Amino acid sequence: MTLRARLILEWLVIALFATAMVVALQYYRSVERMDLLIYDFAMEWQGTEPSGDIIIVKIDEDSLQEFGGWPWTRDTYVPVLDNVSKAGAAAIALDVLFTEDTGTTEQNQALADALSRNARTILPLQLQGPGLNGRLFDQLQPVEPLASAASALGHVNLDADSDTVIRRLNLCVNDGTENIPYLIVETLARKTGKTARELTGDDCEKPRALPFIPQSAFQTTSFAQVANGQIPPDFFKNKMVLIGATAAGLGDQHRTPAVNGALAPGIVVMANALEALIQQNFITDMPLANTIILSLIPLWILLIILWRARPRTVIIVAIALLFIIIFTSIALLQLQIWFPPTAALLSIALVYPLWGWRRLQATSDYMGRELNRMDAGAVPVPPIDNRRAPADIVTEQAERLSMAISKLRDMRRFVTDTLEHLPDPMLVTDQEGIVVMGNHVAEEMLGVIEENMGVKDLLAGVARKQDFATLTQYLAIAMNMEPDSEAAPDAEYCIFKSRNERHFAVRCAPILSDQDEILGHILYFADITTIRLANQQREEVLKLLSHDMRSPQAAILALIDRSEREKDPLTRSSDIAERIRKQARRTLSLADNFVDMARMKAQKFEPEDILFADLVAEAGEALWPQSSARSITITINDDSETAFIAGERSSLSRAFINLFDNAVKYSPDGSNITATIDQIELDRERIIRCTIDDEGNGINKNILPRLFGEFASTHDQADHGPSGVGLGLHYVKTVIERHAGEIHAKNRKEGGARFVTLLPALDDEDIALD
Repeated sequence: MTLRARLILEWLVIALFATAMVVALQYYRSVERMDLLIYDFAMEWQGTEPSGDIIIVKIDEDSLQEFGGWPWTRDTYVPVLDNVSKAGAAAIALDVLFTEDTGTTEQNQALADALSRNARTILPLQLQGPGLNGRLFDQLQPVEPLASAASALGHVNLDADSDTVIRRLNLCVNDGTENIPYLIVETLARKTGKTARELTGDDCEKPRALPFIPQSAFQTTSFAQVANGQIPPDFFKNKMVLIGATAAGLGDQHRTPAVNGALAPGIVVMANALEALIQQNFITDMPLANTIILSLIPLWILLIILWRARPRTVIIVAIALLFIIIFTSIALLQLQIWFPPTAALLSIALVYPLWGWRRLQATSDYMGRELNRMDAGAVPVPPIDNRRAPADIVTEQAERLSMAISKLRDMRRFVTDTLEHLPDPMLVTDQEGIVVMGNHVAEEMLGVIEENMGVKDLLAGVARKQDFATLTQYLAIAMNMEPDSEAAPDAEYCIFKSRNERHFAVRCAPILSDQDEILGHILYFADITTIRLANQQREEVLKLLSHDMRSPQAAILALIDRSEREKDPLTRSSDIAERIRKQARRTLSLADNFVDMARMKAQKFEPEDILFADLVAEAGEALWPQSSARSITITINDDSETAFIAGERSSLSRAFINLFDNAVKYSPDGSNITATIDQIELDRERIIRCTIDDEGNGINKNILPRLFGEFASTHDQADHGPSGVGLGLHYVKTVIERHAGEIHAKNRKEGGARFVTLLPALDDEDIALD
């Protein structure tokens, strides 16, 4: 199994194990104690403010000192109820159990009369289970006549969590026959005029967590002060008054998260429940399915990061996820939603070291196996120095790996130096054809080799367009061929011409691994420019000798044979002699053009300042004997404003002589040839334009696309017309392009041919003055 395959398997096992662990911990509430600790910590961040509708009347130490020991006689509560009722309290909850008949009849009746006068006082009842006759529990109600005189009854039982802390309560309890509301539900019902069911809804039995508010945040007063009439009458107006014991010795103390696990009186718990019911901000537990999903999200984020990121990044992400989980739990609690985070925290804390251990083990096993294979290979790694101090297995493998890498680095340097000192360009690509290495000769030919650049993209800017398709086809076949495939390119190499007129033969060969898998390819470029030019010149000489230079010589021989057969001495002496001279001139012209073209290819361009109009005029004058013999007029129109060009006078003069000679040759007797010279602006550069028009039959449309090629005829050749020079216009094009110019030819609408040359003009400051 490869290292990648083993790590994938290890990752999957860890991912499935961690996912199952999170699901089990949340489903079975296995870490509830830790969740409750985090819950209590988060409760410190709760910012709930009391509504101000609740007043707590405390049965505190001062009240006990004034009214005697506990329990008090029941008529003790009468002045407090009367004073609170007269002050306009909306409801009174007296959190004192009267389930035992301990008082006298007069005392009970006095309290019952006070309850009847108030008509807004709710008394508590106690639930005791299991109940009789199959009931879940029995109701221990206040004794008569107190139960009948009370406005309503409500239970005051509290259920602690597994750690004995009060965090939740039930707004009602069902004993199997009816719903018994909590005391504060009936209290709020007296103020709002709603029923208990309207206040709690249909799910009143569902436990609800309280957003605890400390006792100090509520309005409080002492029982003794109220009984003695020391509280202003408006203090209780339209308030809900909760009367209950707060003195520590009375036993009604409970642990709550609001005070860091310290004891809080039951009346304070009741006040918190009433406040939550008023503001409807009970904290609800997140549904189990949502809790599991939210717990798995950070786990799977870490699992993905473990597989894709570096160890340093992983530890940062793991720590960040721990803080994010805690922050999310606290933030959701502010929104009255409780998300228990411990399972998610444990999964992060467990998965990171577990993956580190398994990855280290898998890497160690793989590294040891590969190093052993390398030691047994053809190029052995030097053995470990036995004089080193003993080390653990991982350190020992790291040292062996370091020596193996050093050996490979030396081998790489050897290969790199070998490639670098090759005289021809060479590239190394990967399996996808991306260039990964190239010697300096390749960079000189191909330019800078950018990162992730494909070999085809690199060659696209070097090879000529007409050769690029053949080159890419060869590379596609050579680079996609399997090692044992019988398919092969049509040739072992491909020849192409670069845009700078160099010829190269490229050969592609695969780079194979020890398992005969293709790792990449080597492309070797052999510069065959000298060979190609030699072959090309040989072909040109053969074409010249076998075509145009042979033709006039054959014509001379034919004329001589004819002269021997002519009986008229005048014909032999004049007409035939003139024809012989004409064919001889053609031979000399072809030879001069050929020699001049060869000279231009071999010599460096060395221009001089030339007055262009004079050069054209001199070329026209050179054709005066031929033109005047046929009554053809050559007219030069100079609108160039004495413009100069930088050029070689001899080659330019011969080029324009060829143009005028071509115009005279294909013009009818008595016609006009017009050469117009002017200046134009092209791409913000001054250009000298020379337009030569004749009145001949025009250029054959079949010849026009290849007019300036070698051995192409110009005009329509009839049997009676002149034959094409073949090399003349190709020479003209070569000269014009050597001078960074252009030449174009077309047929005129009014008849005849038009040749247009464009040459860059010299600026006035660039002209050399004698």
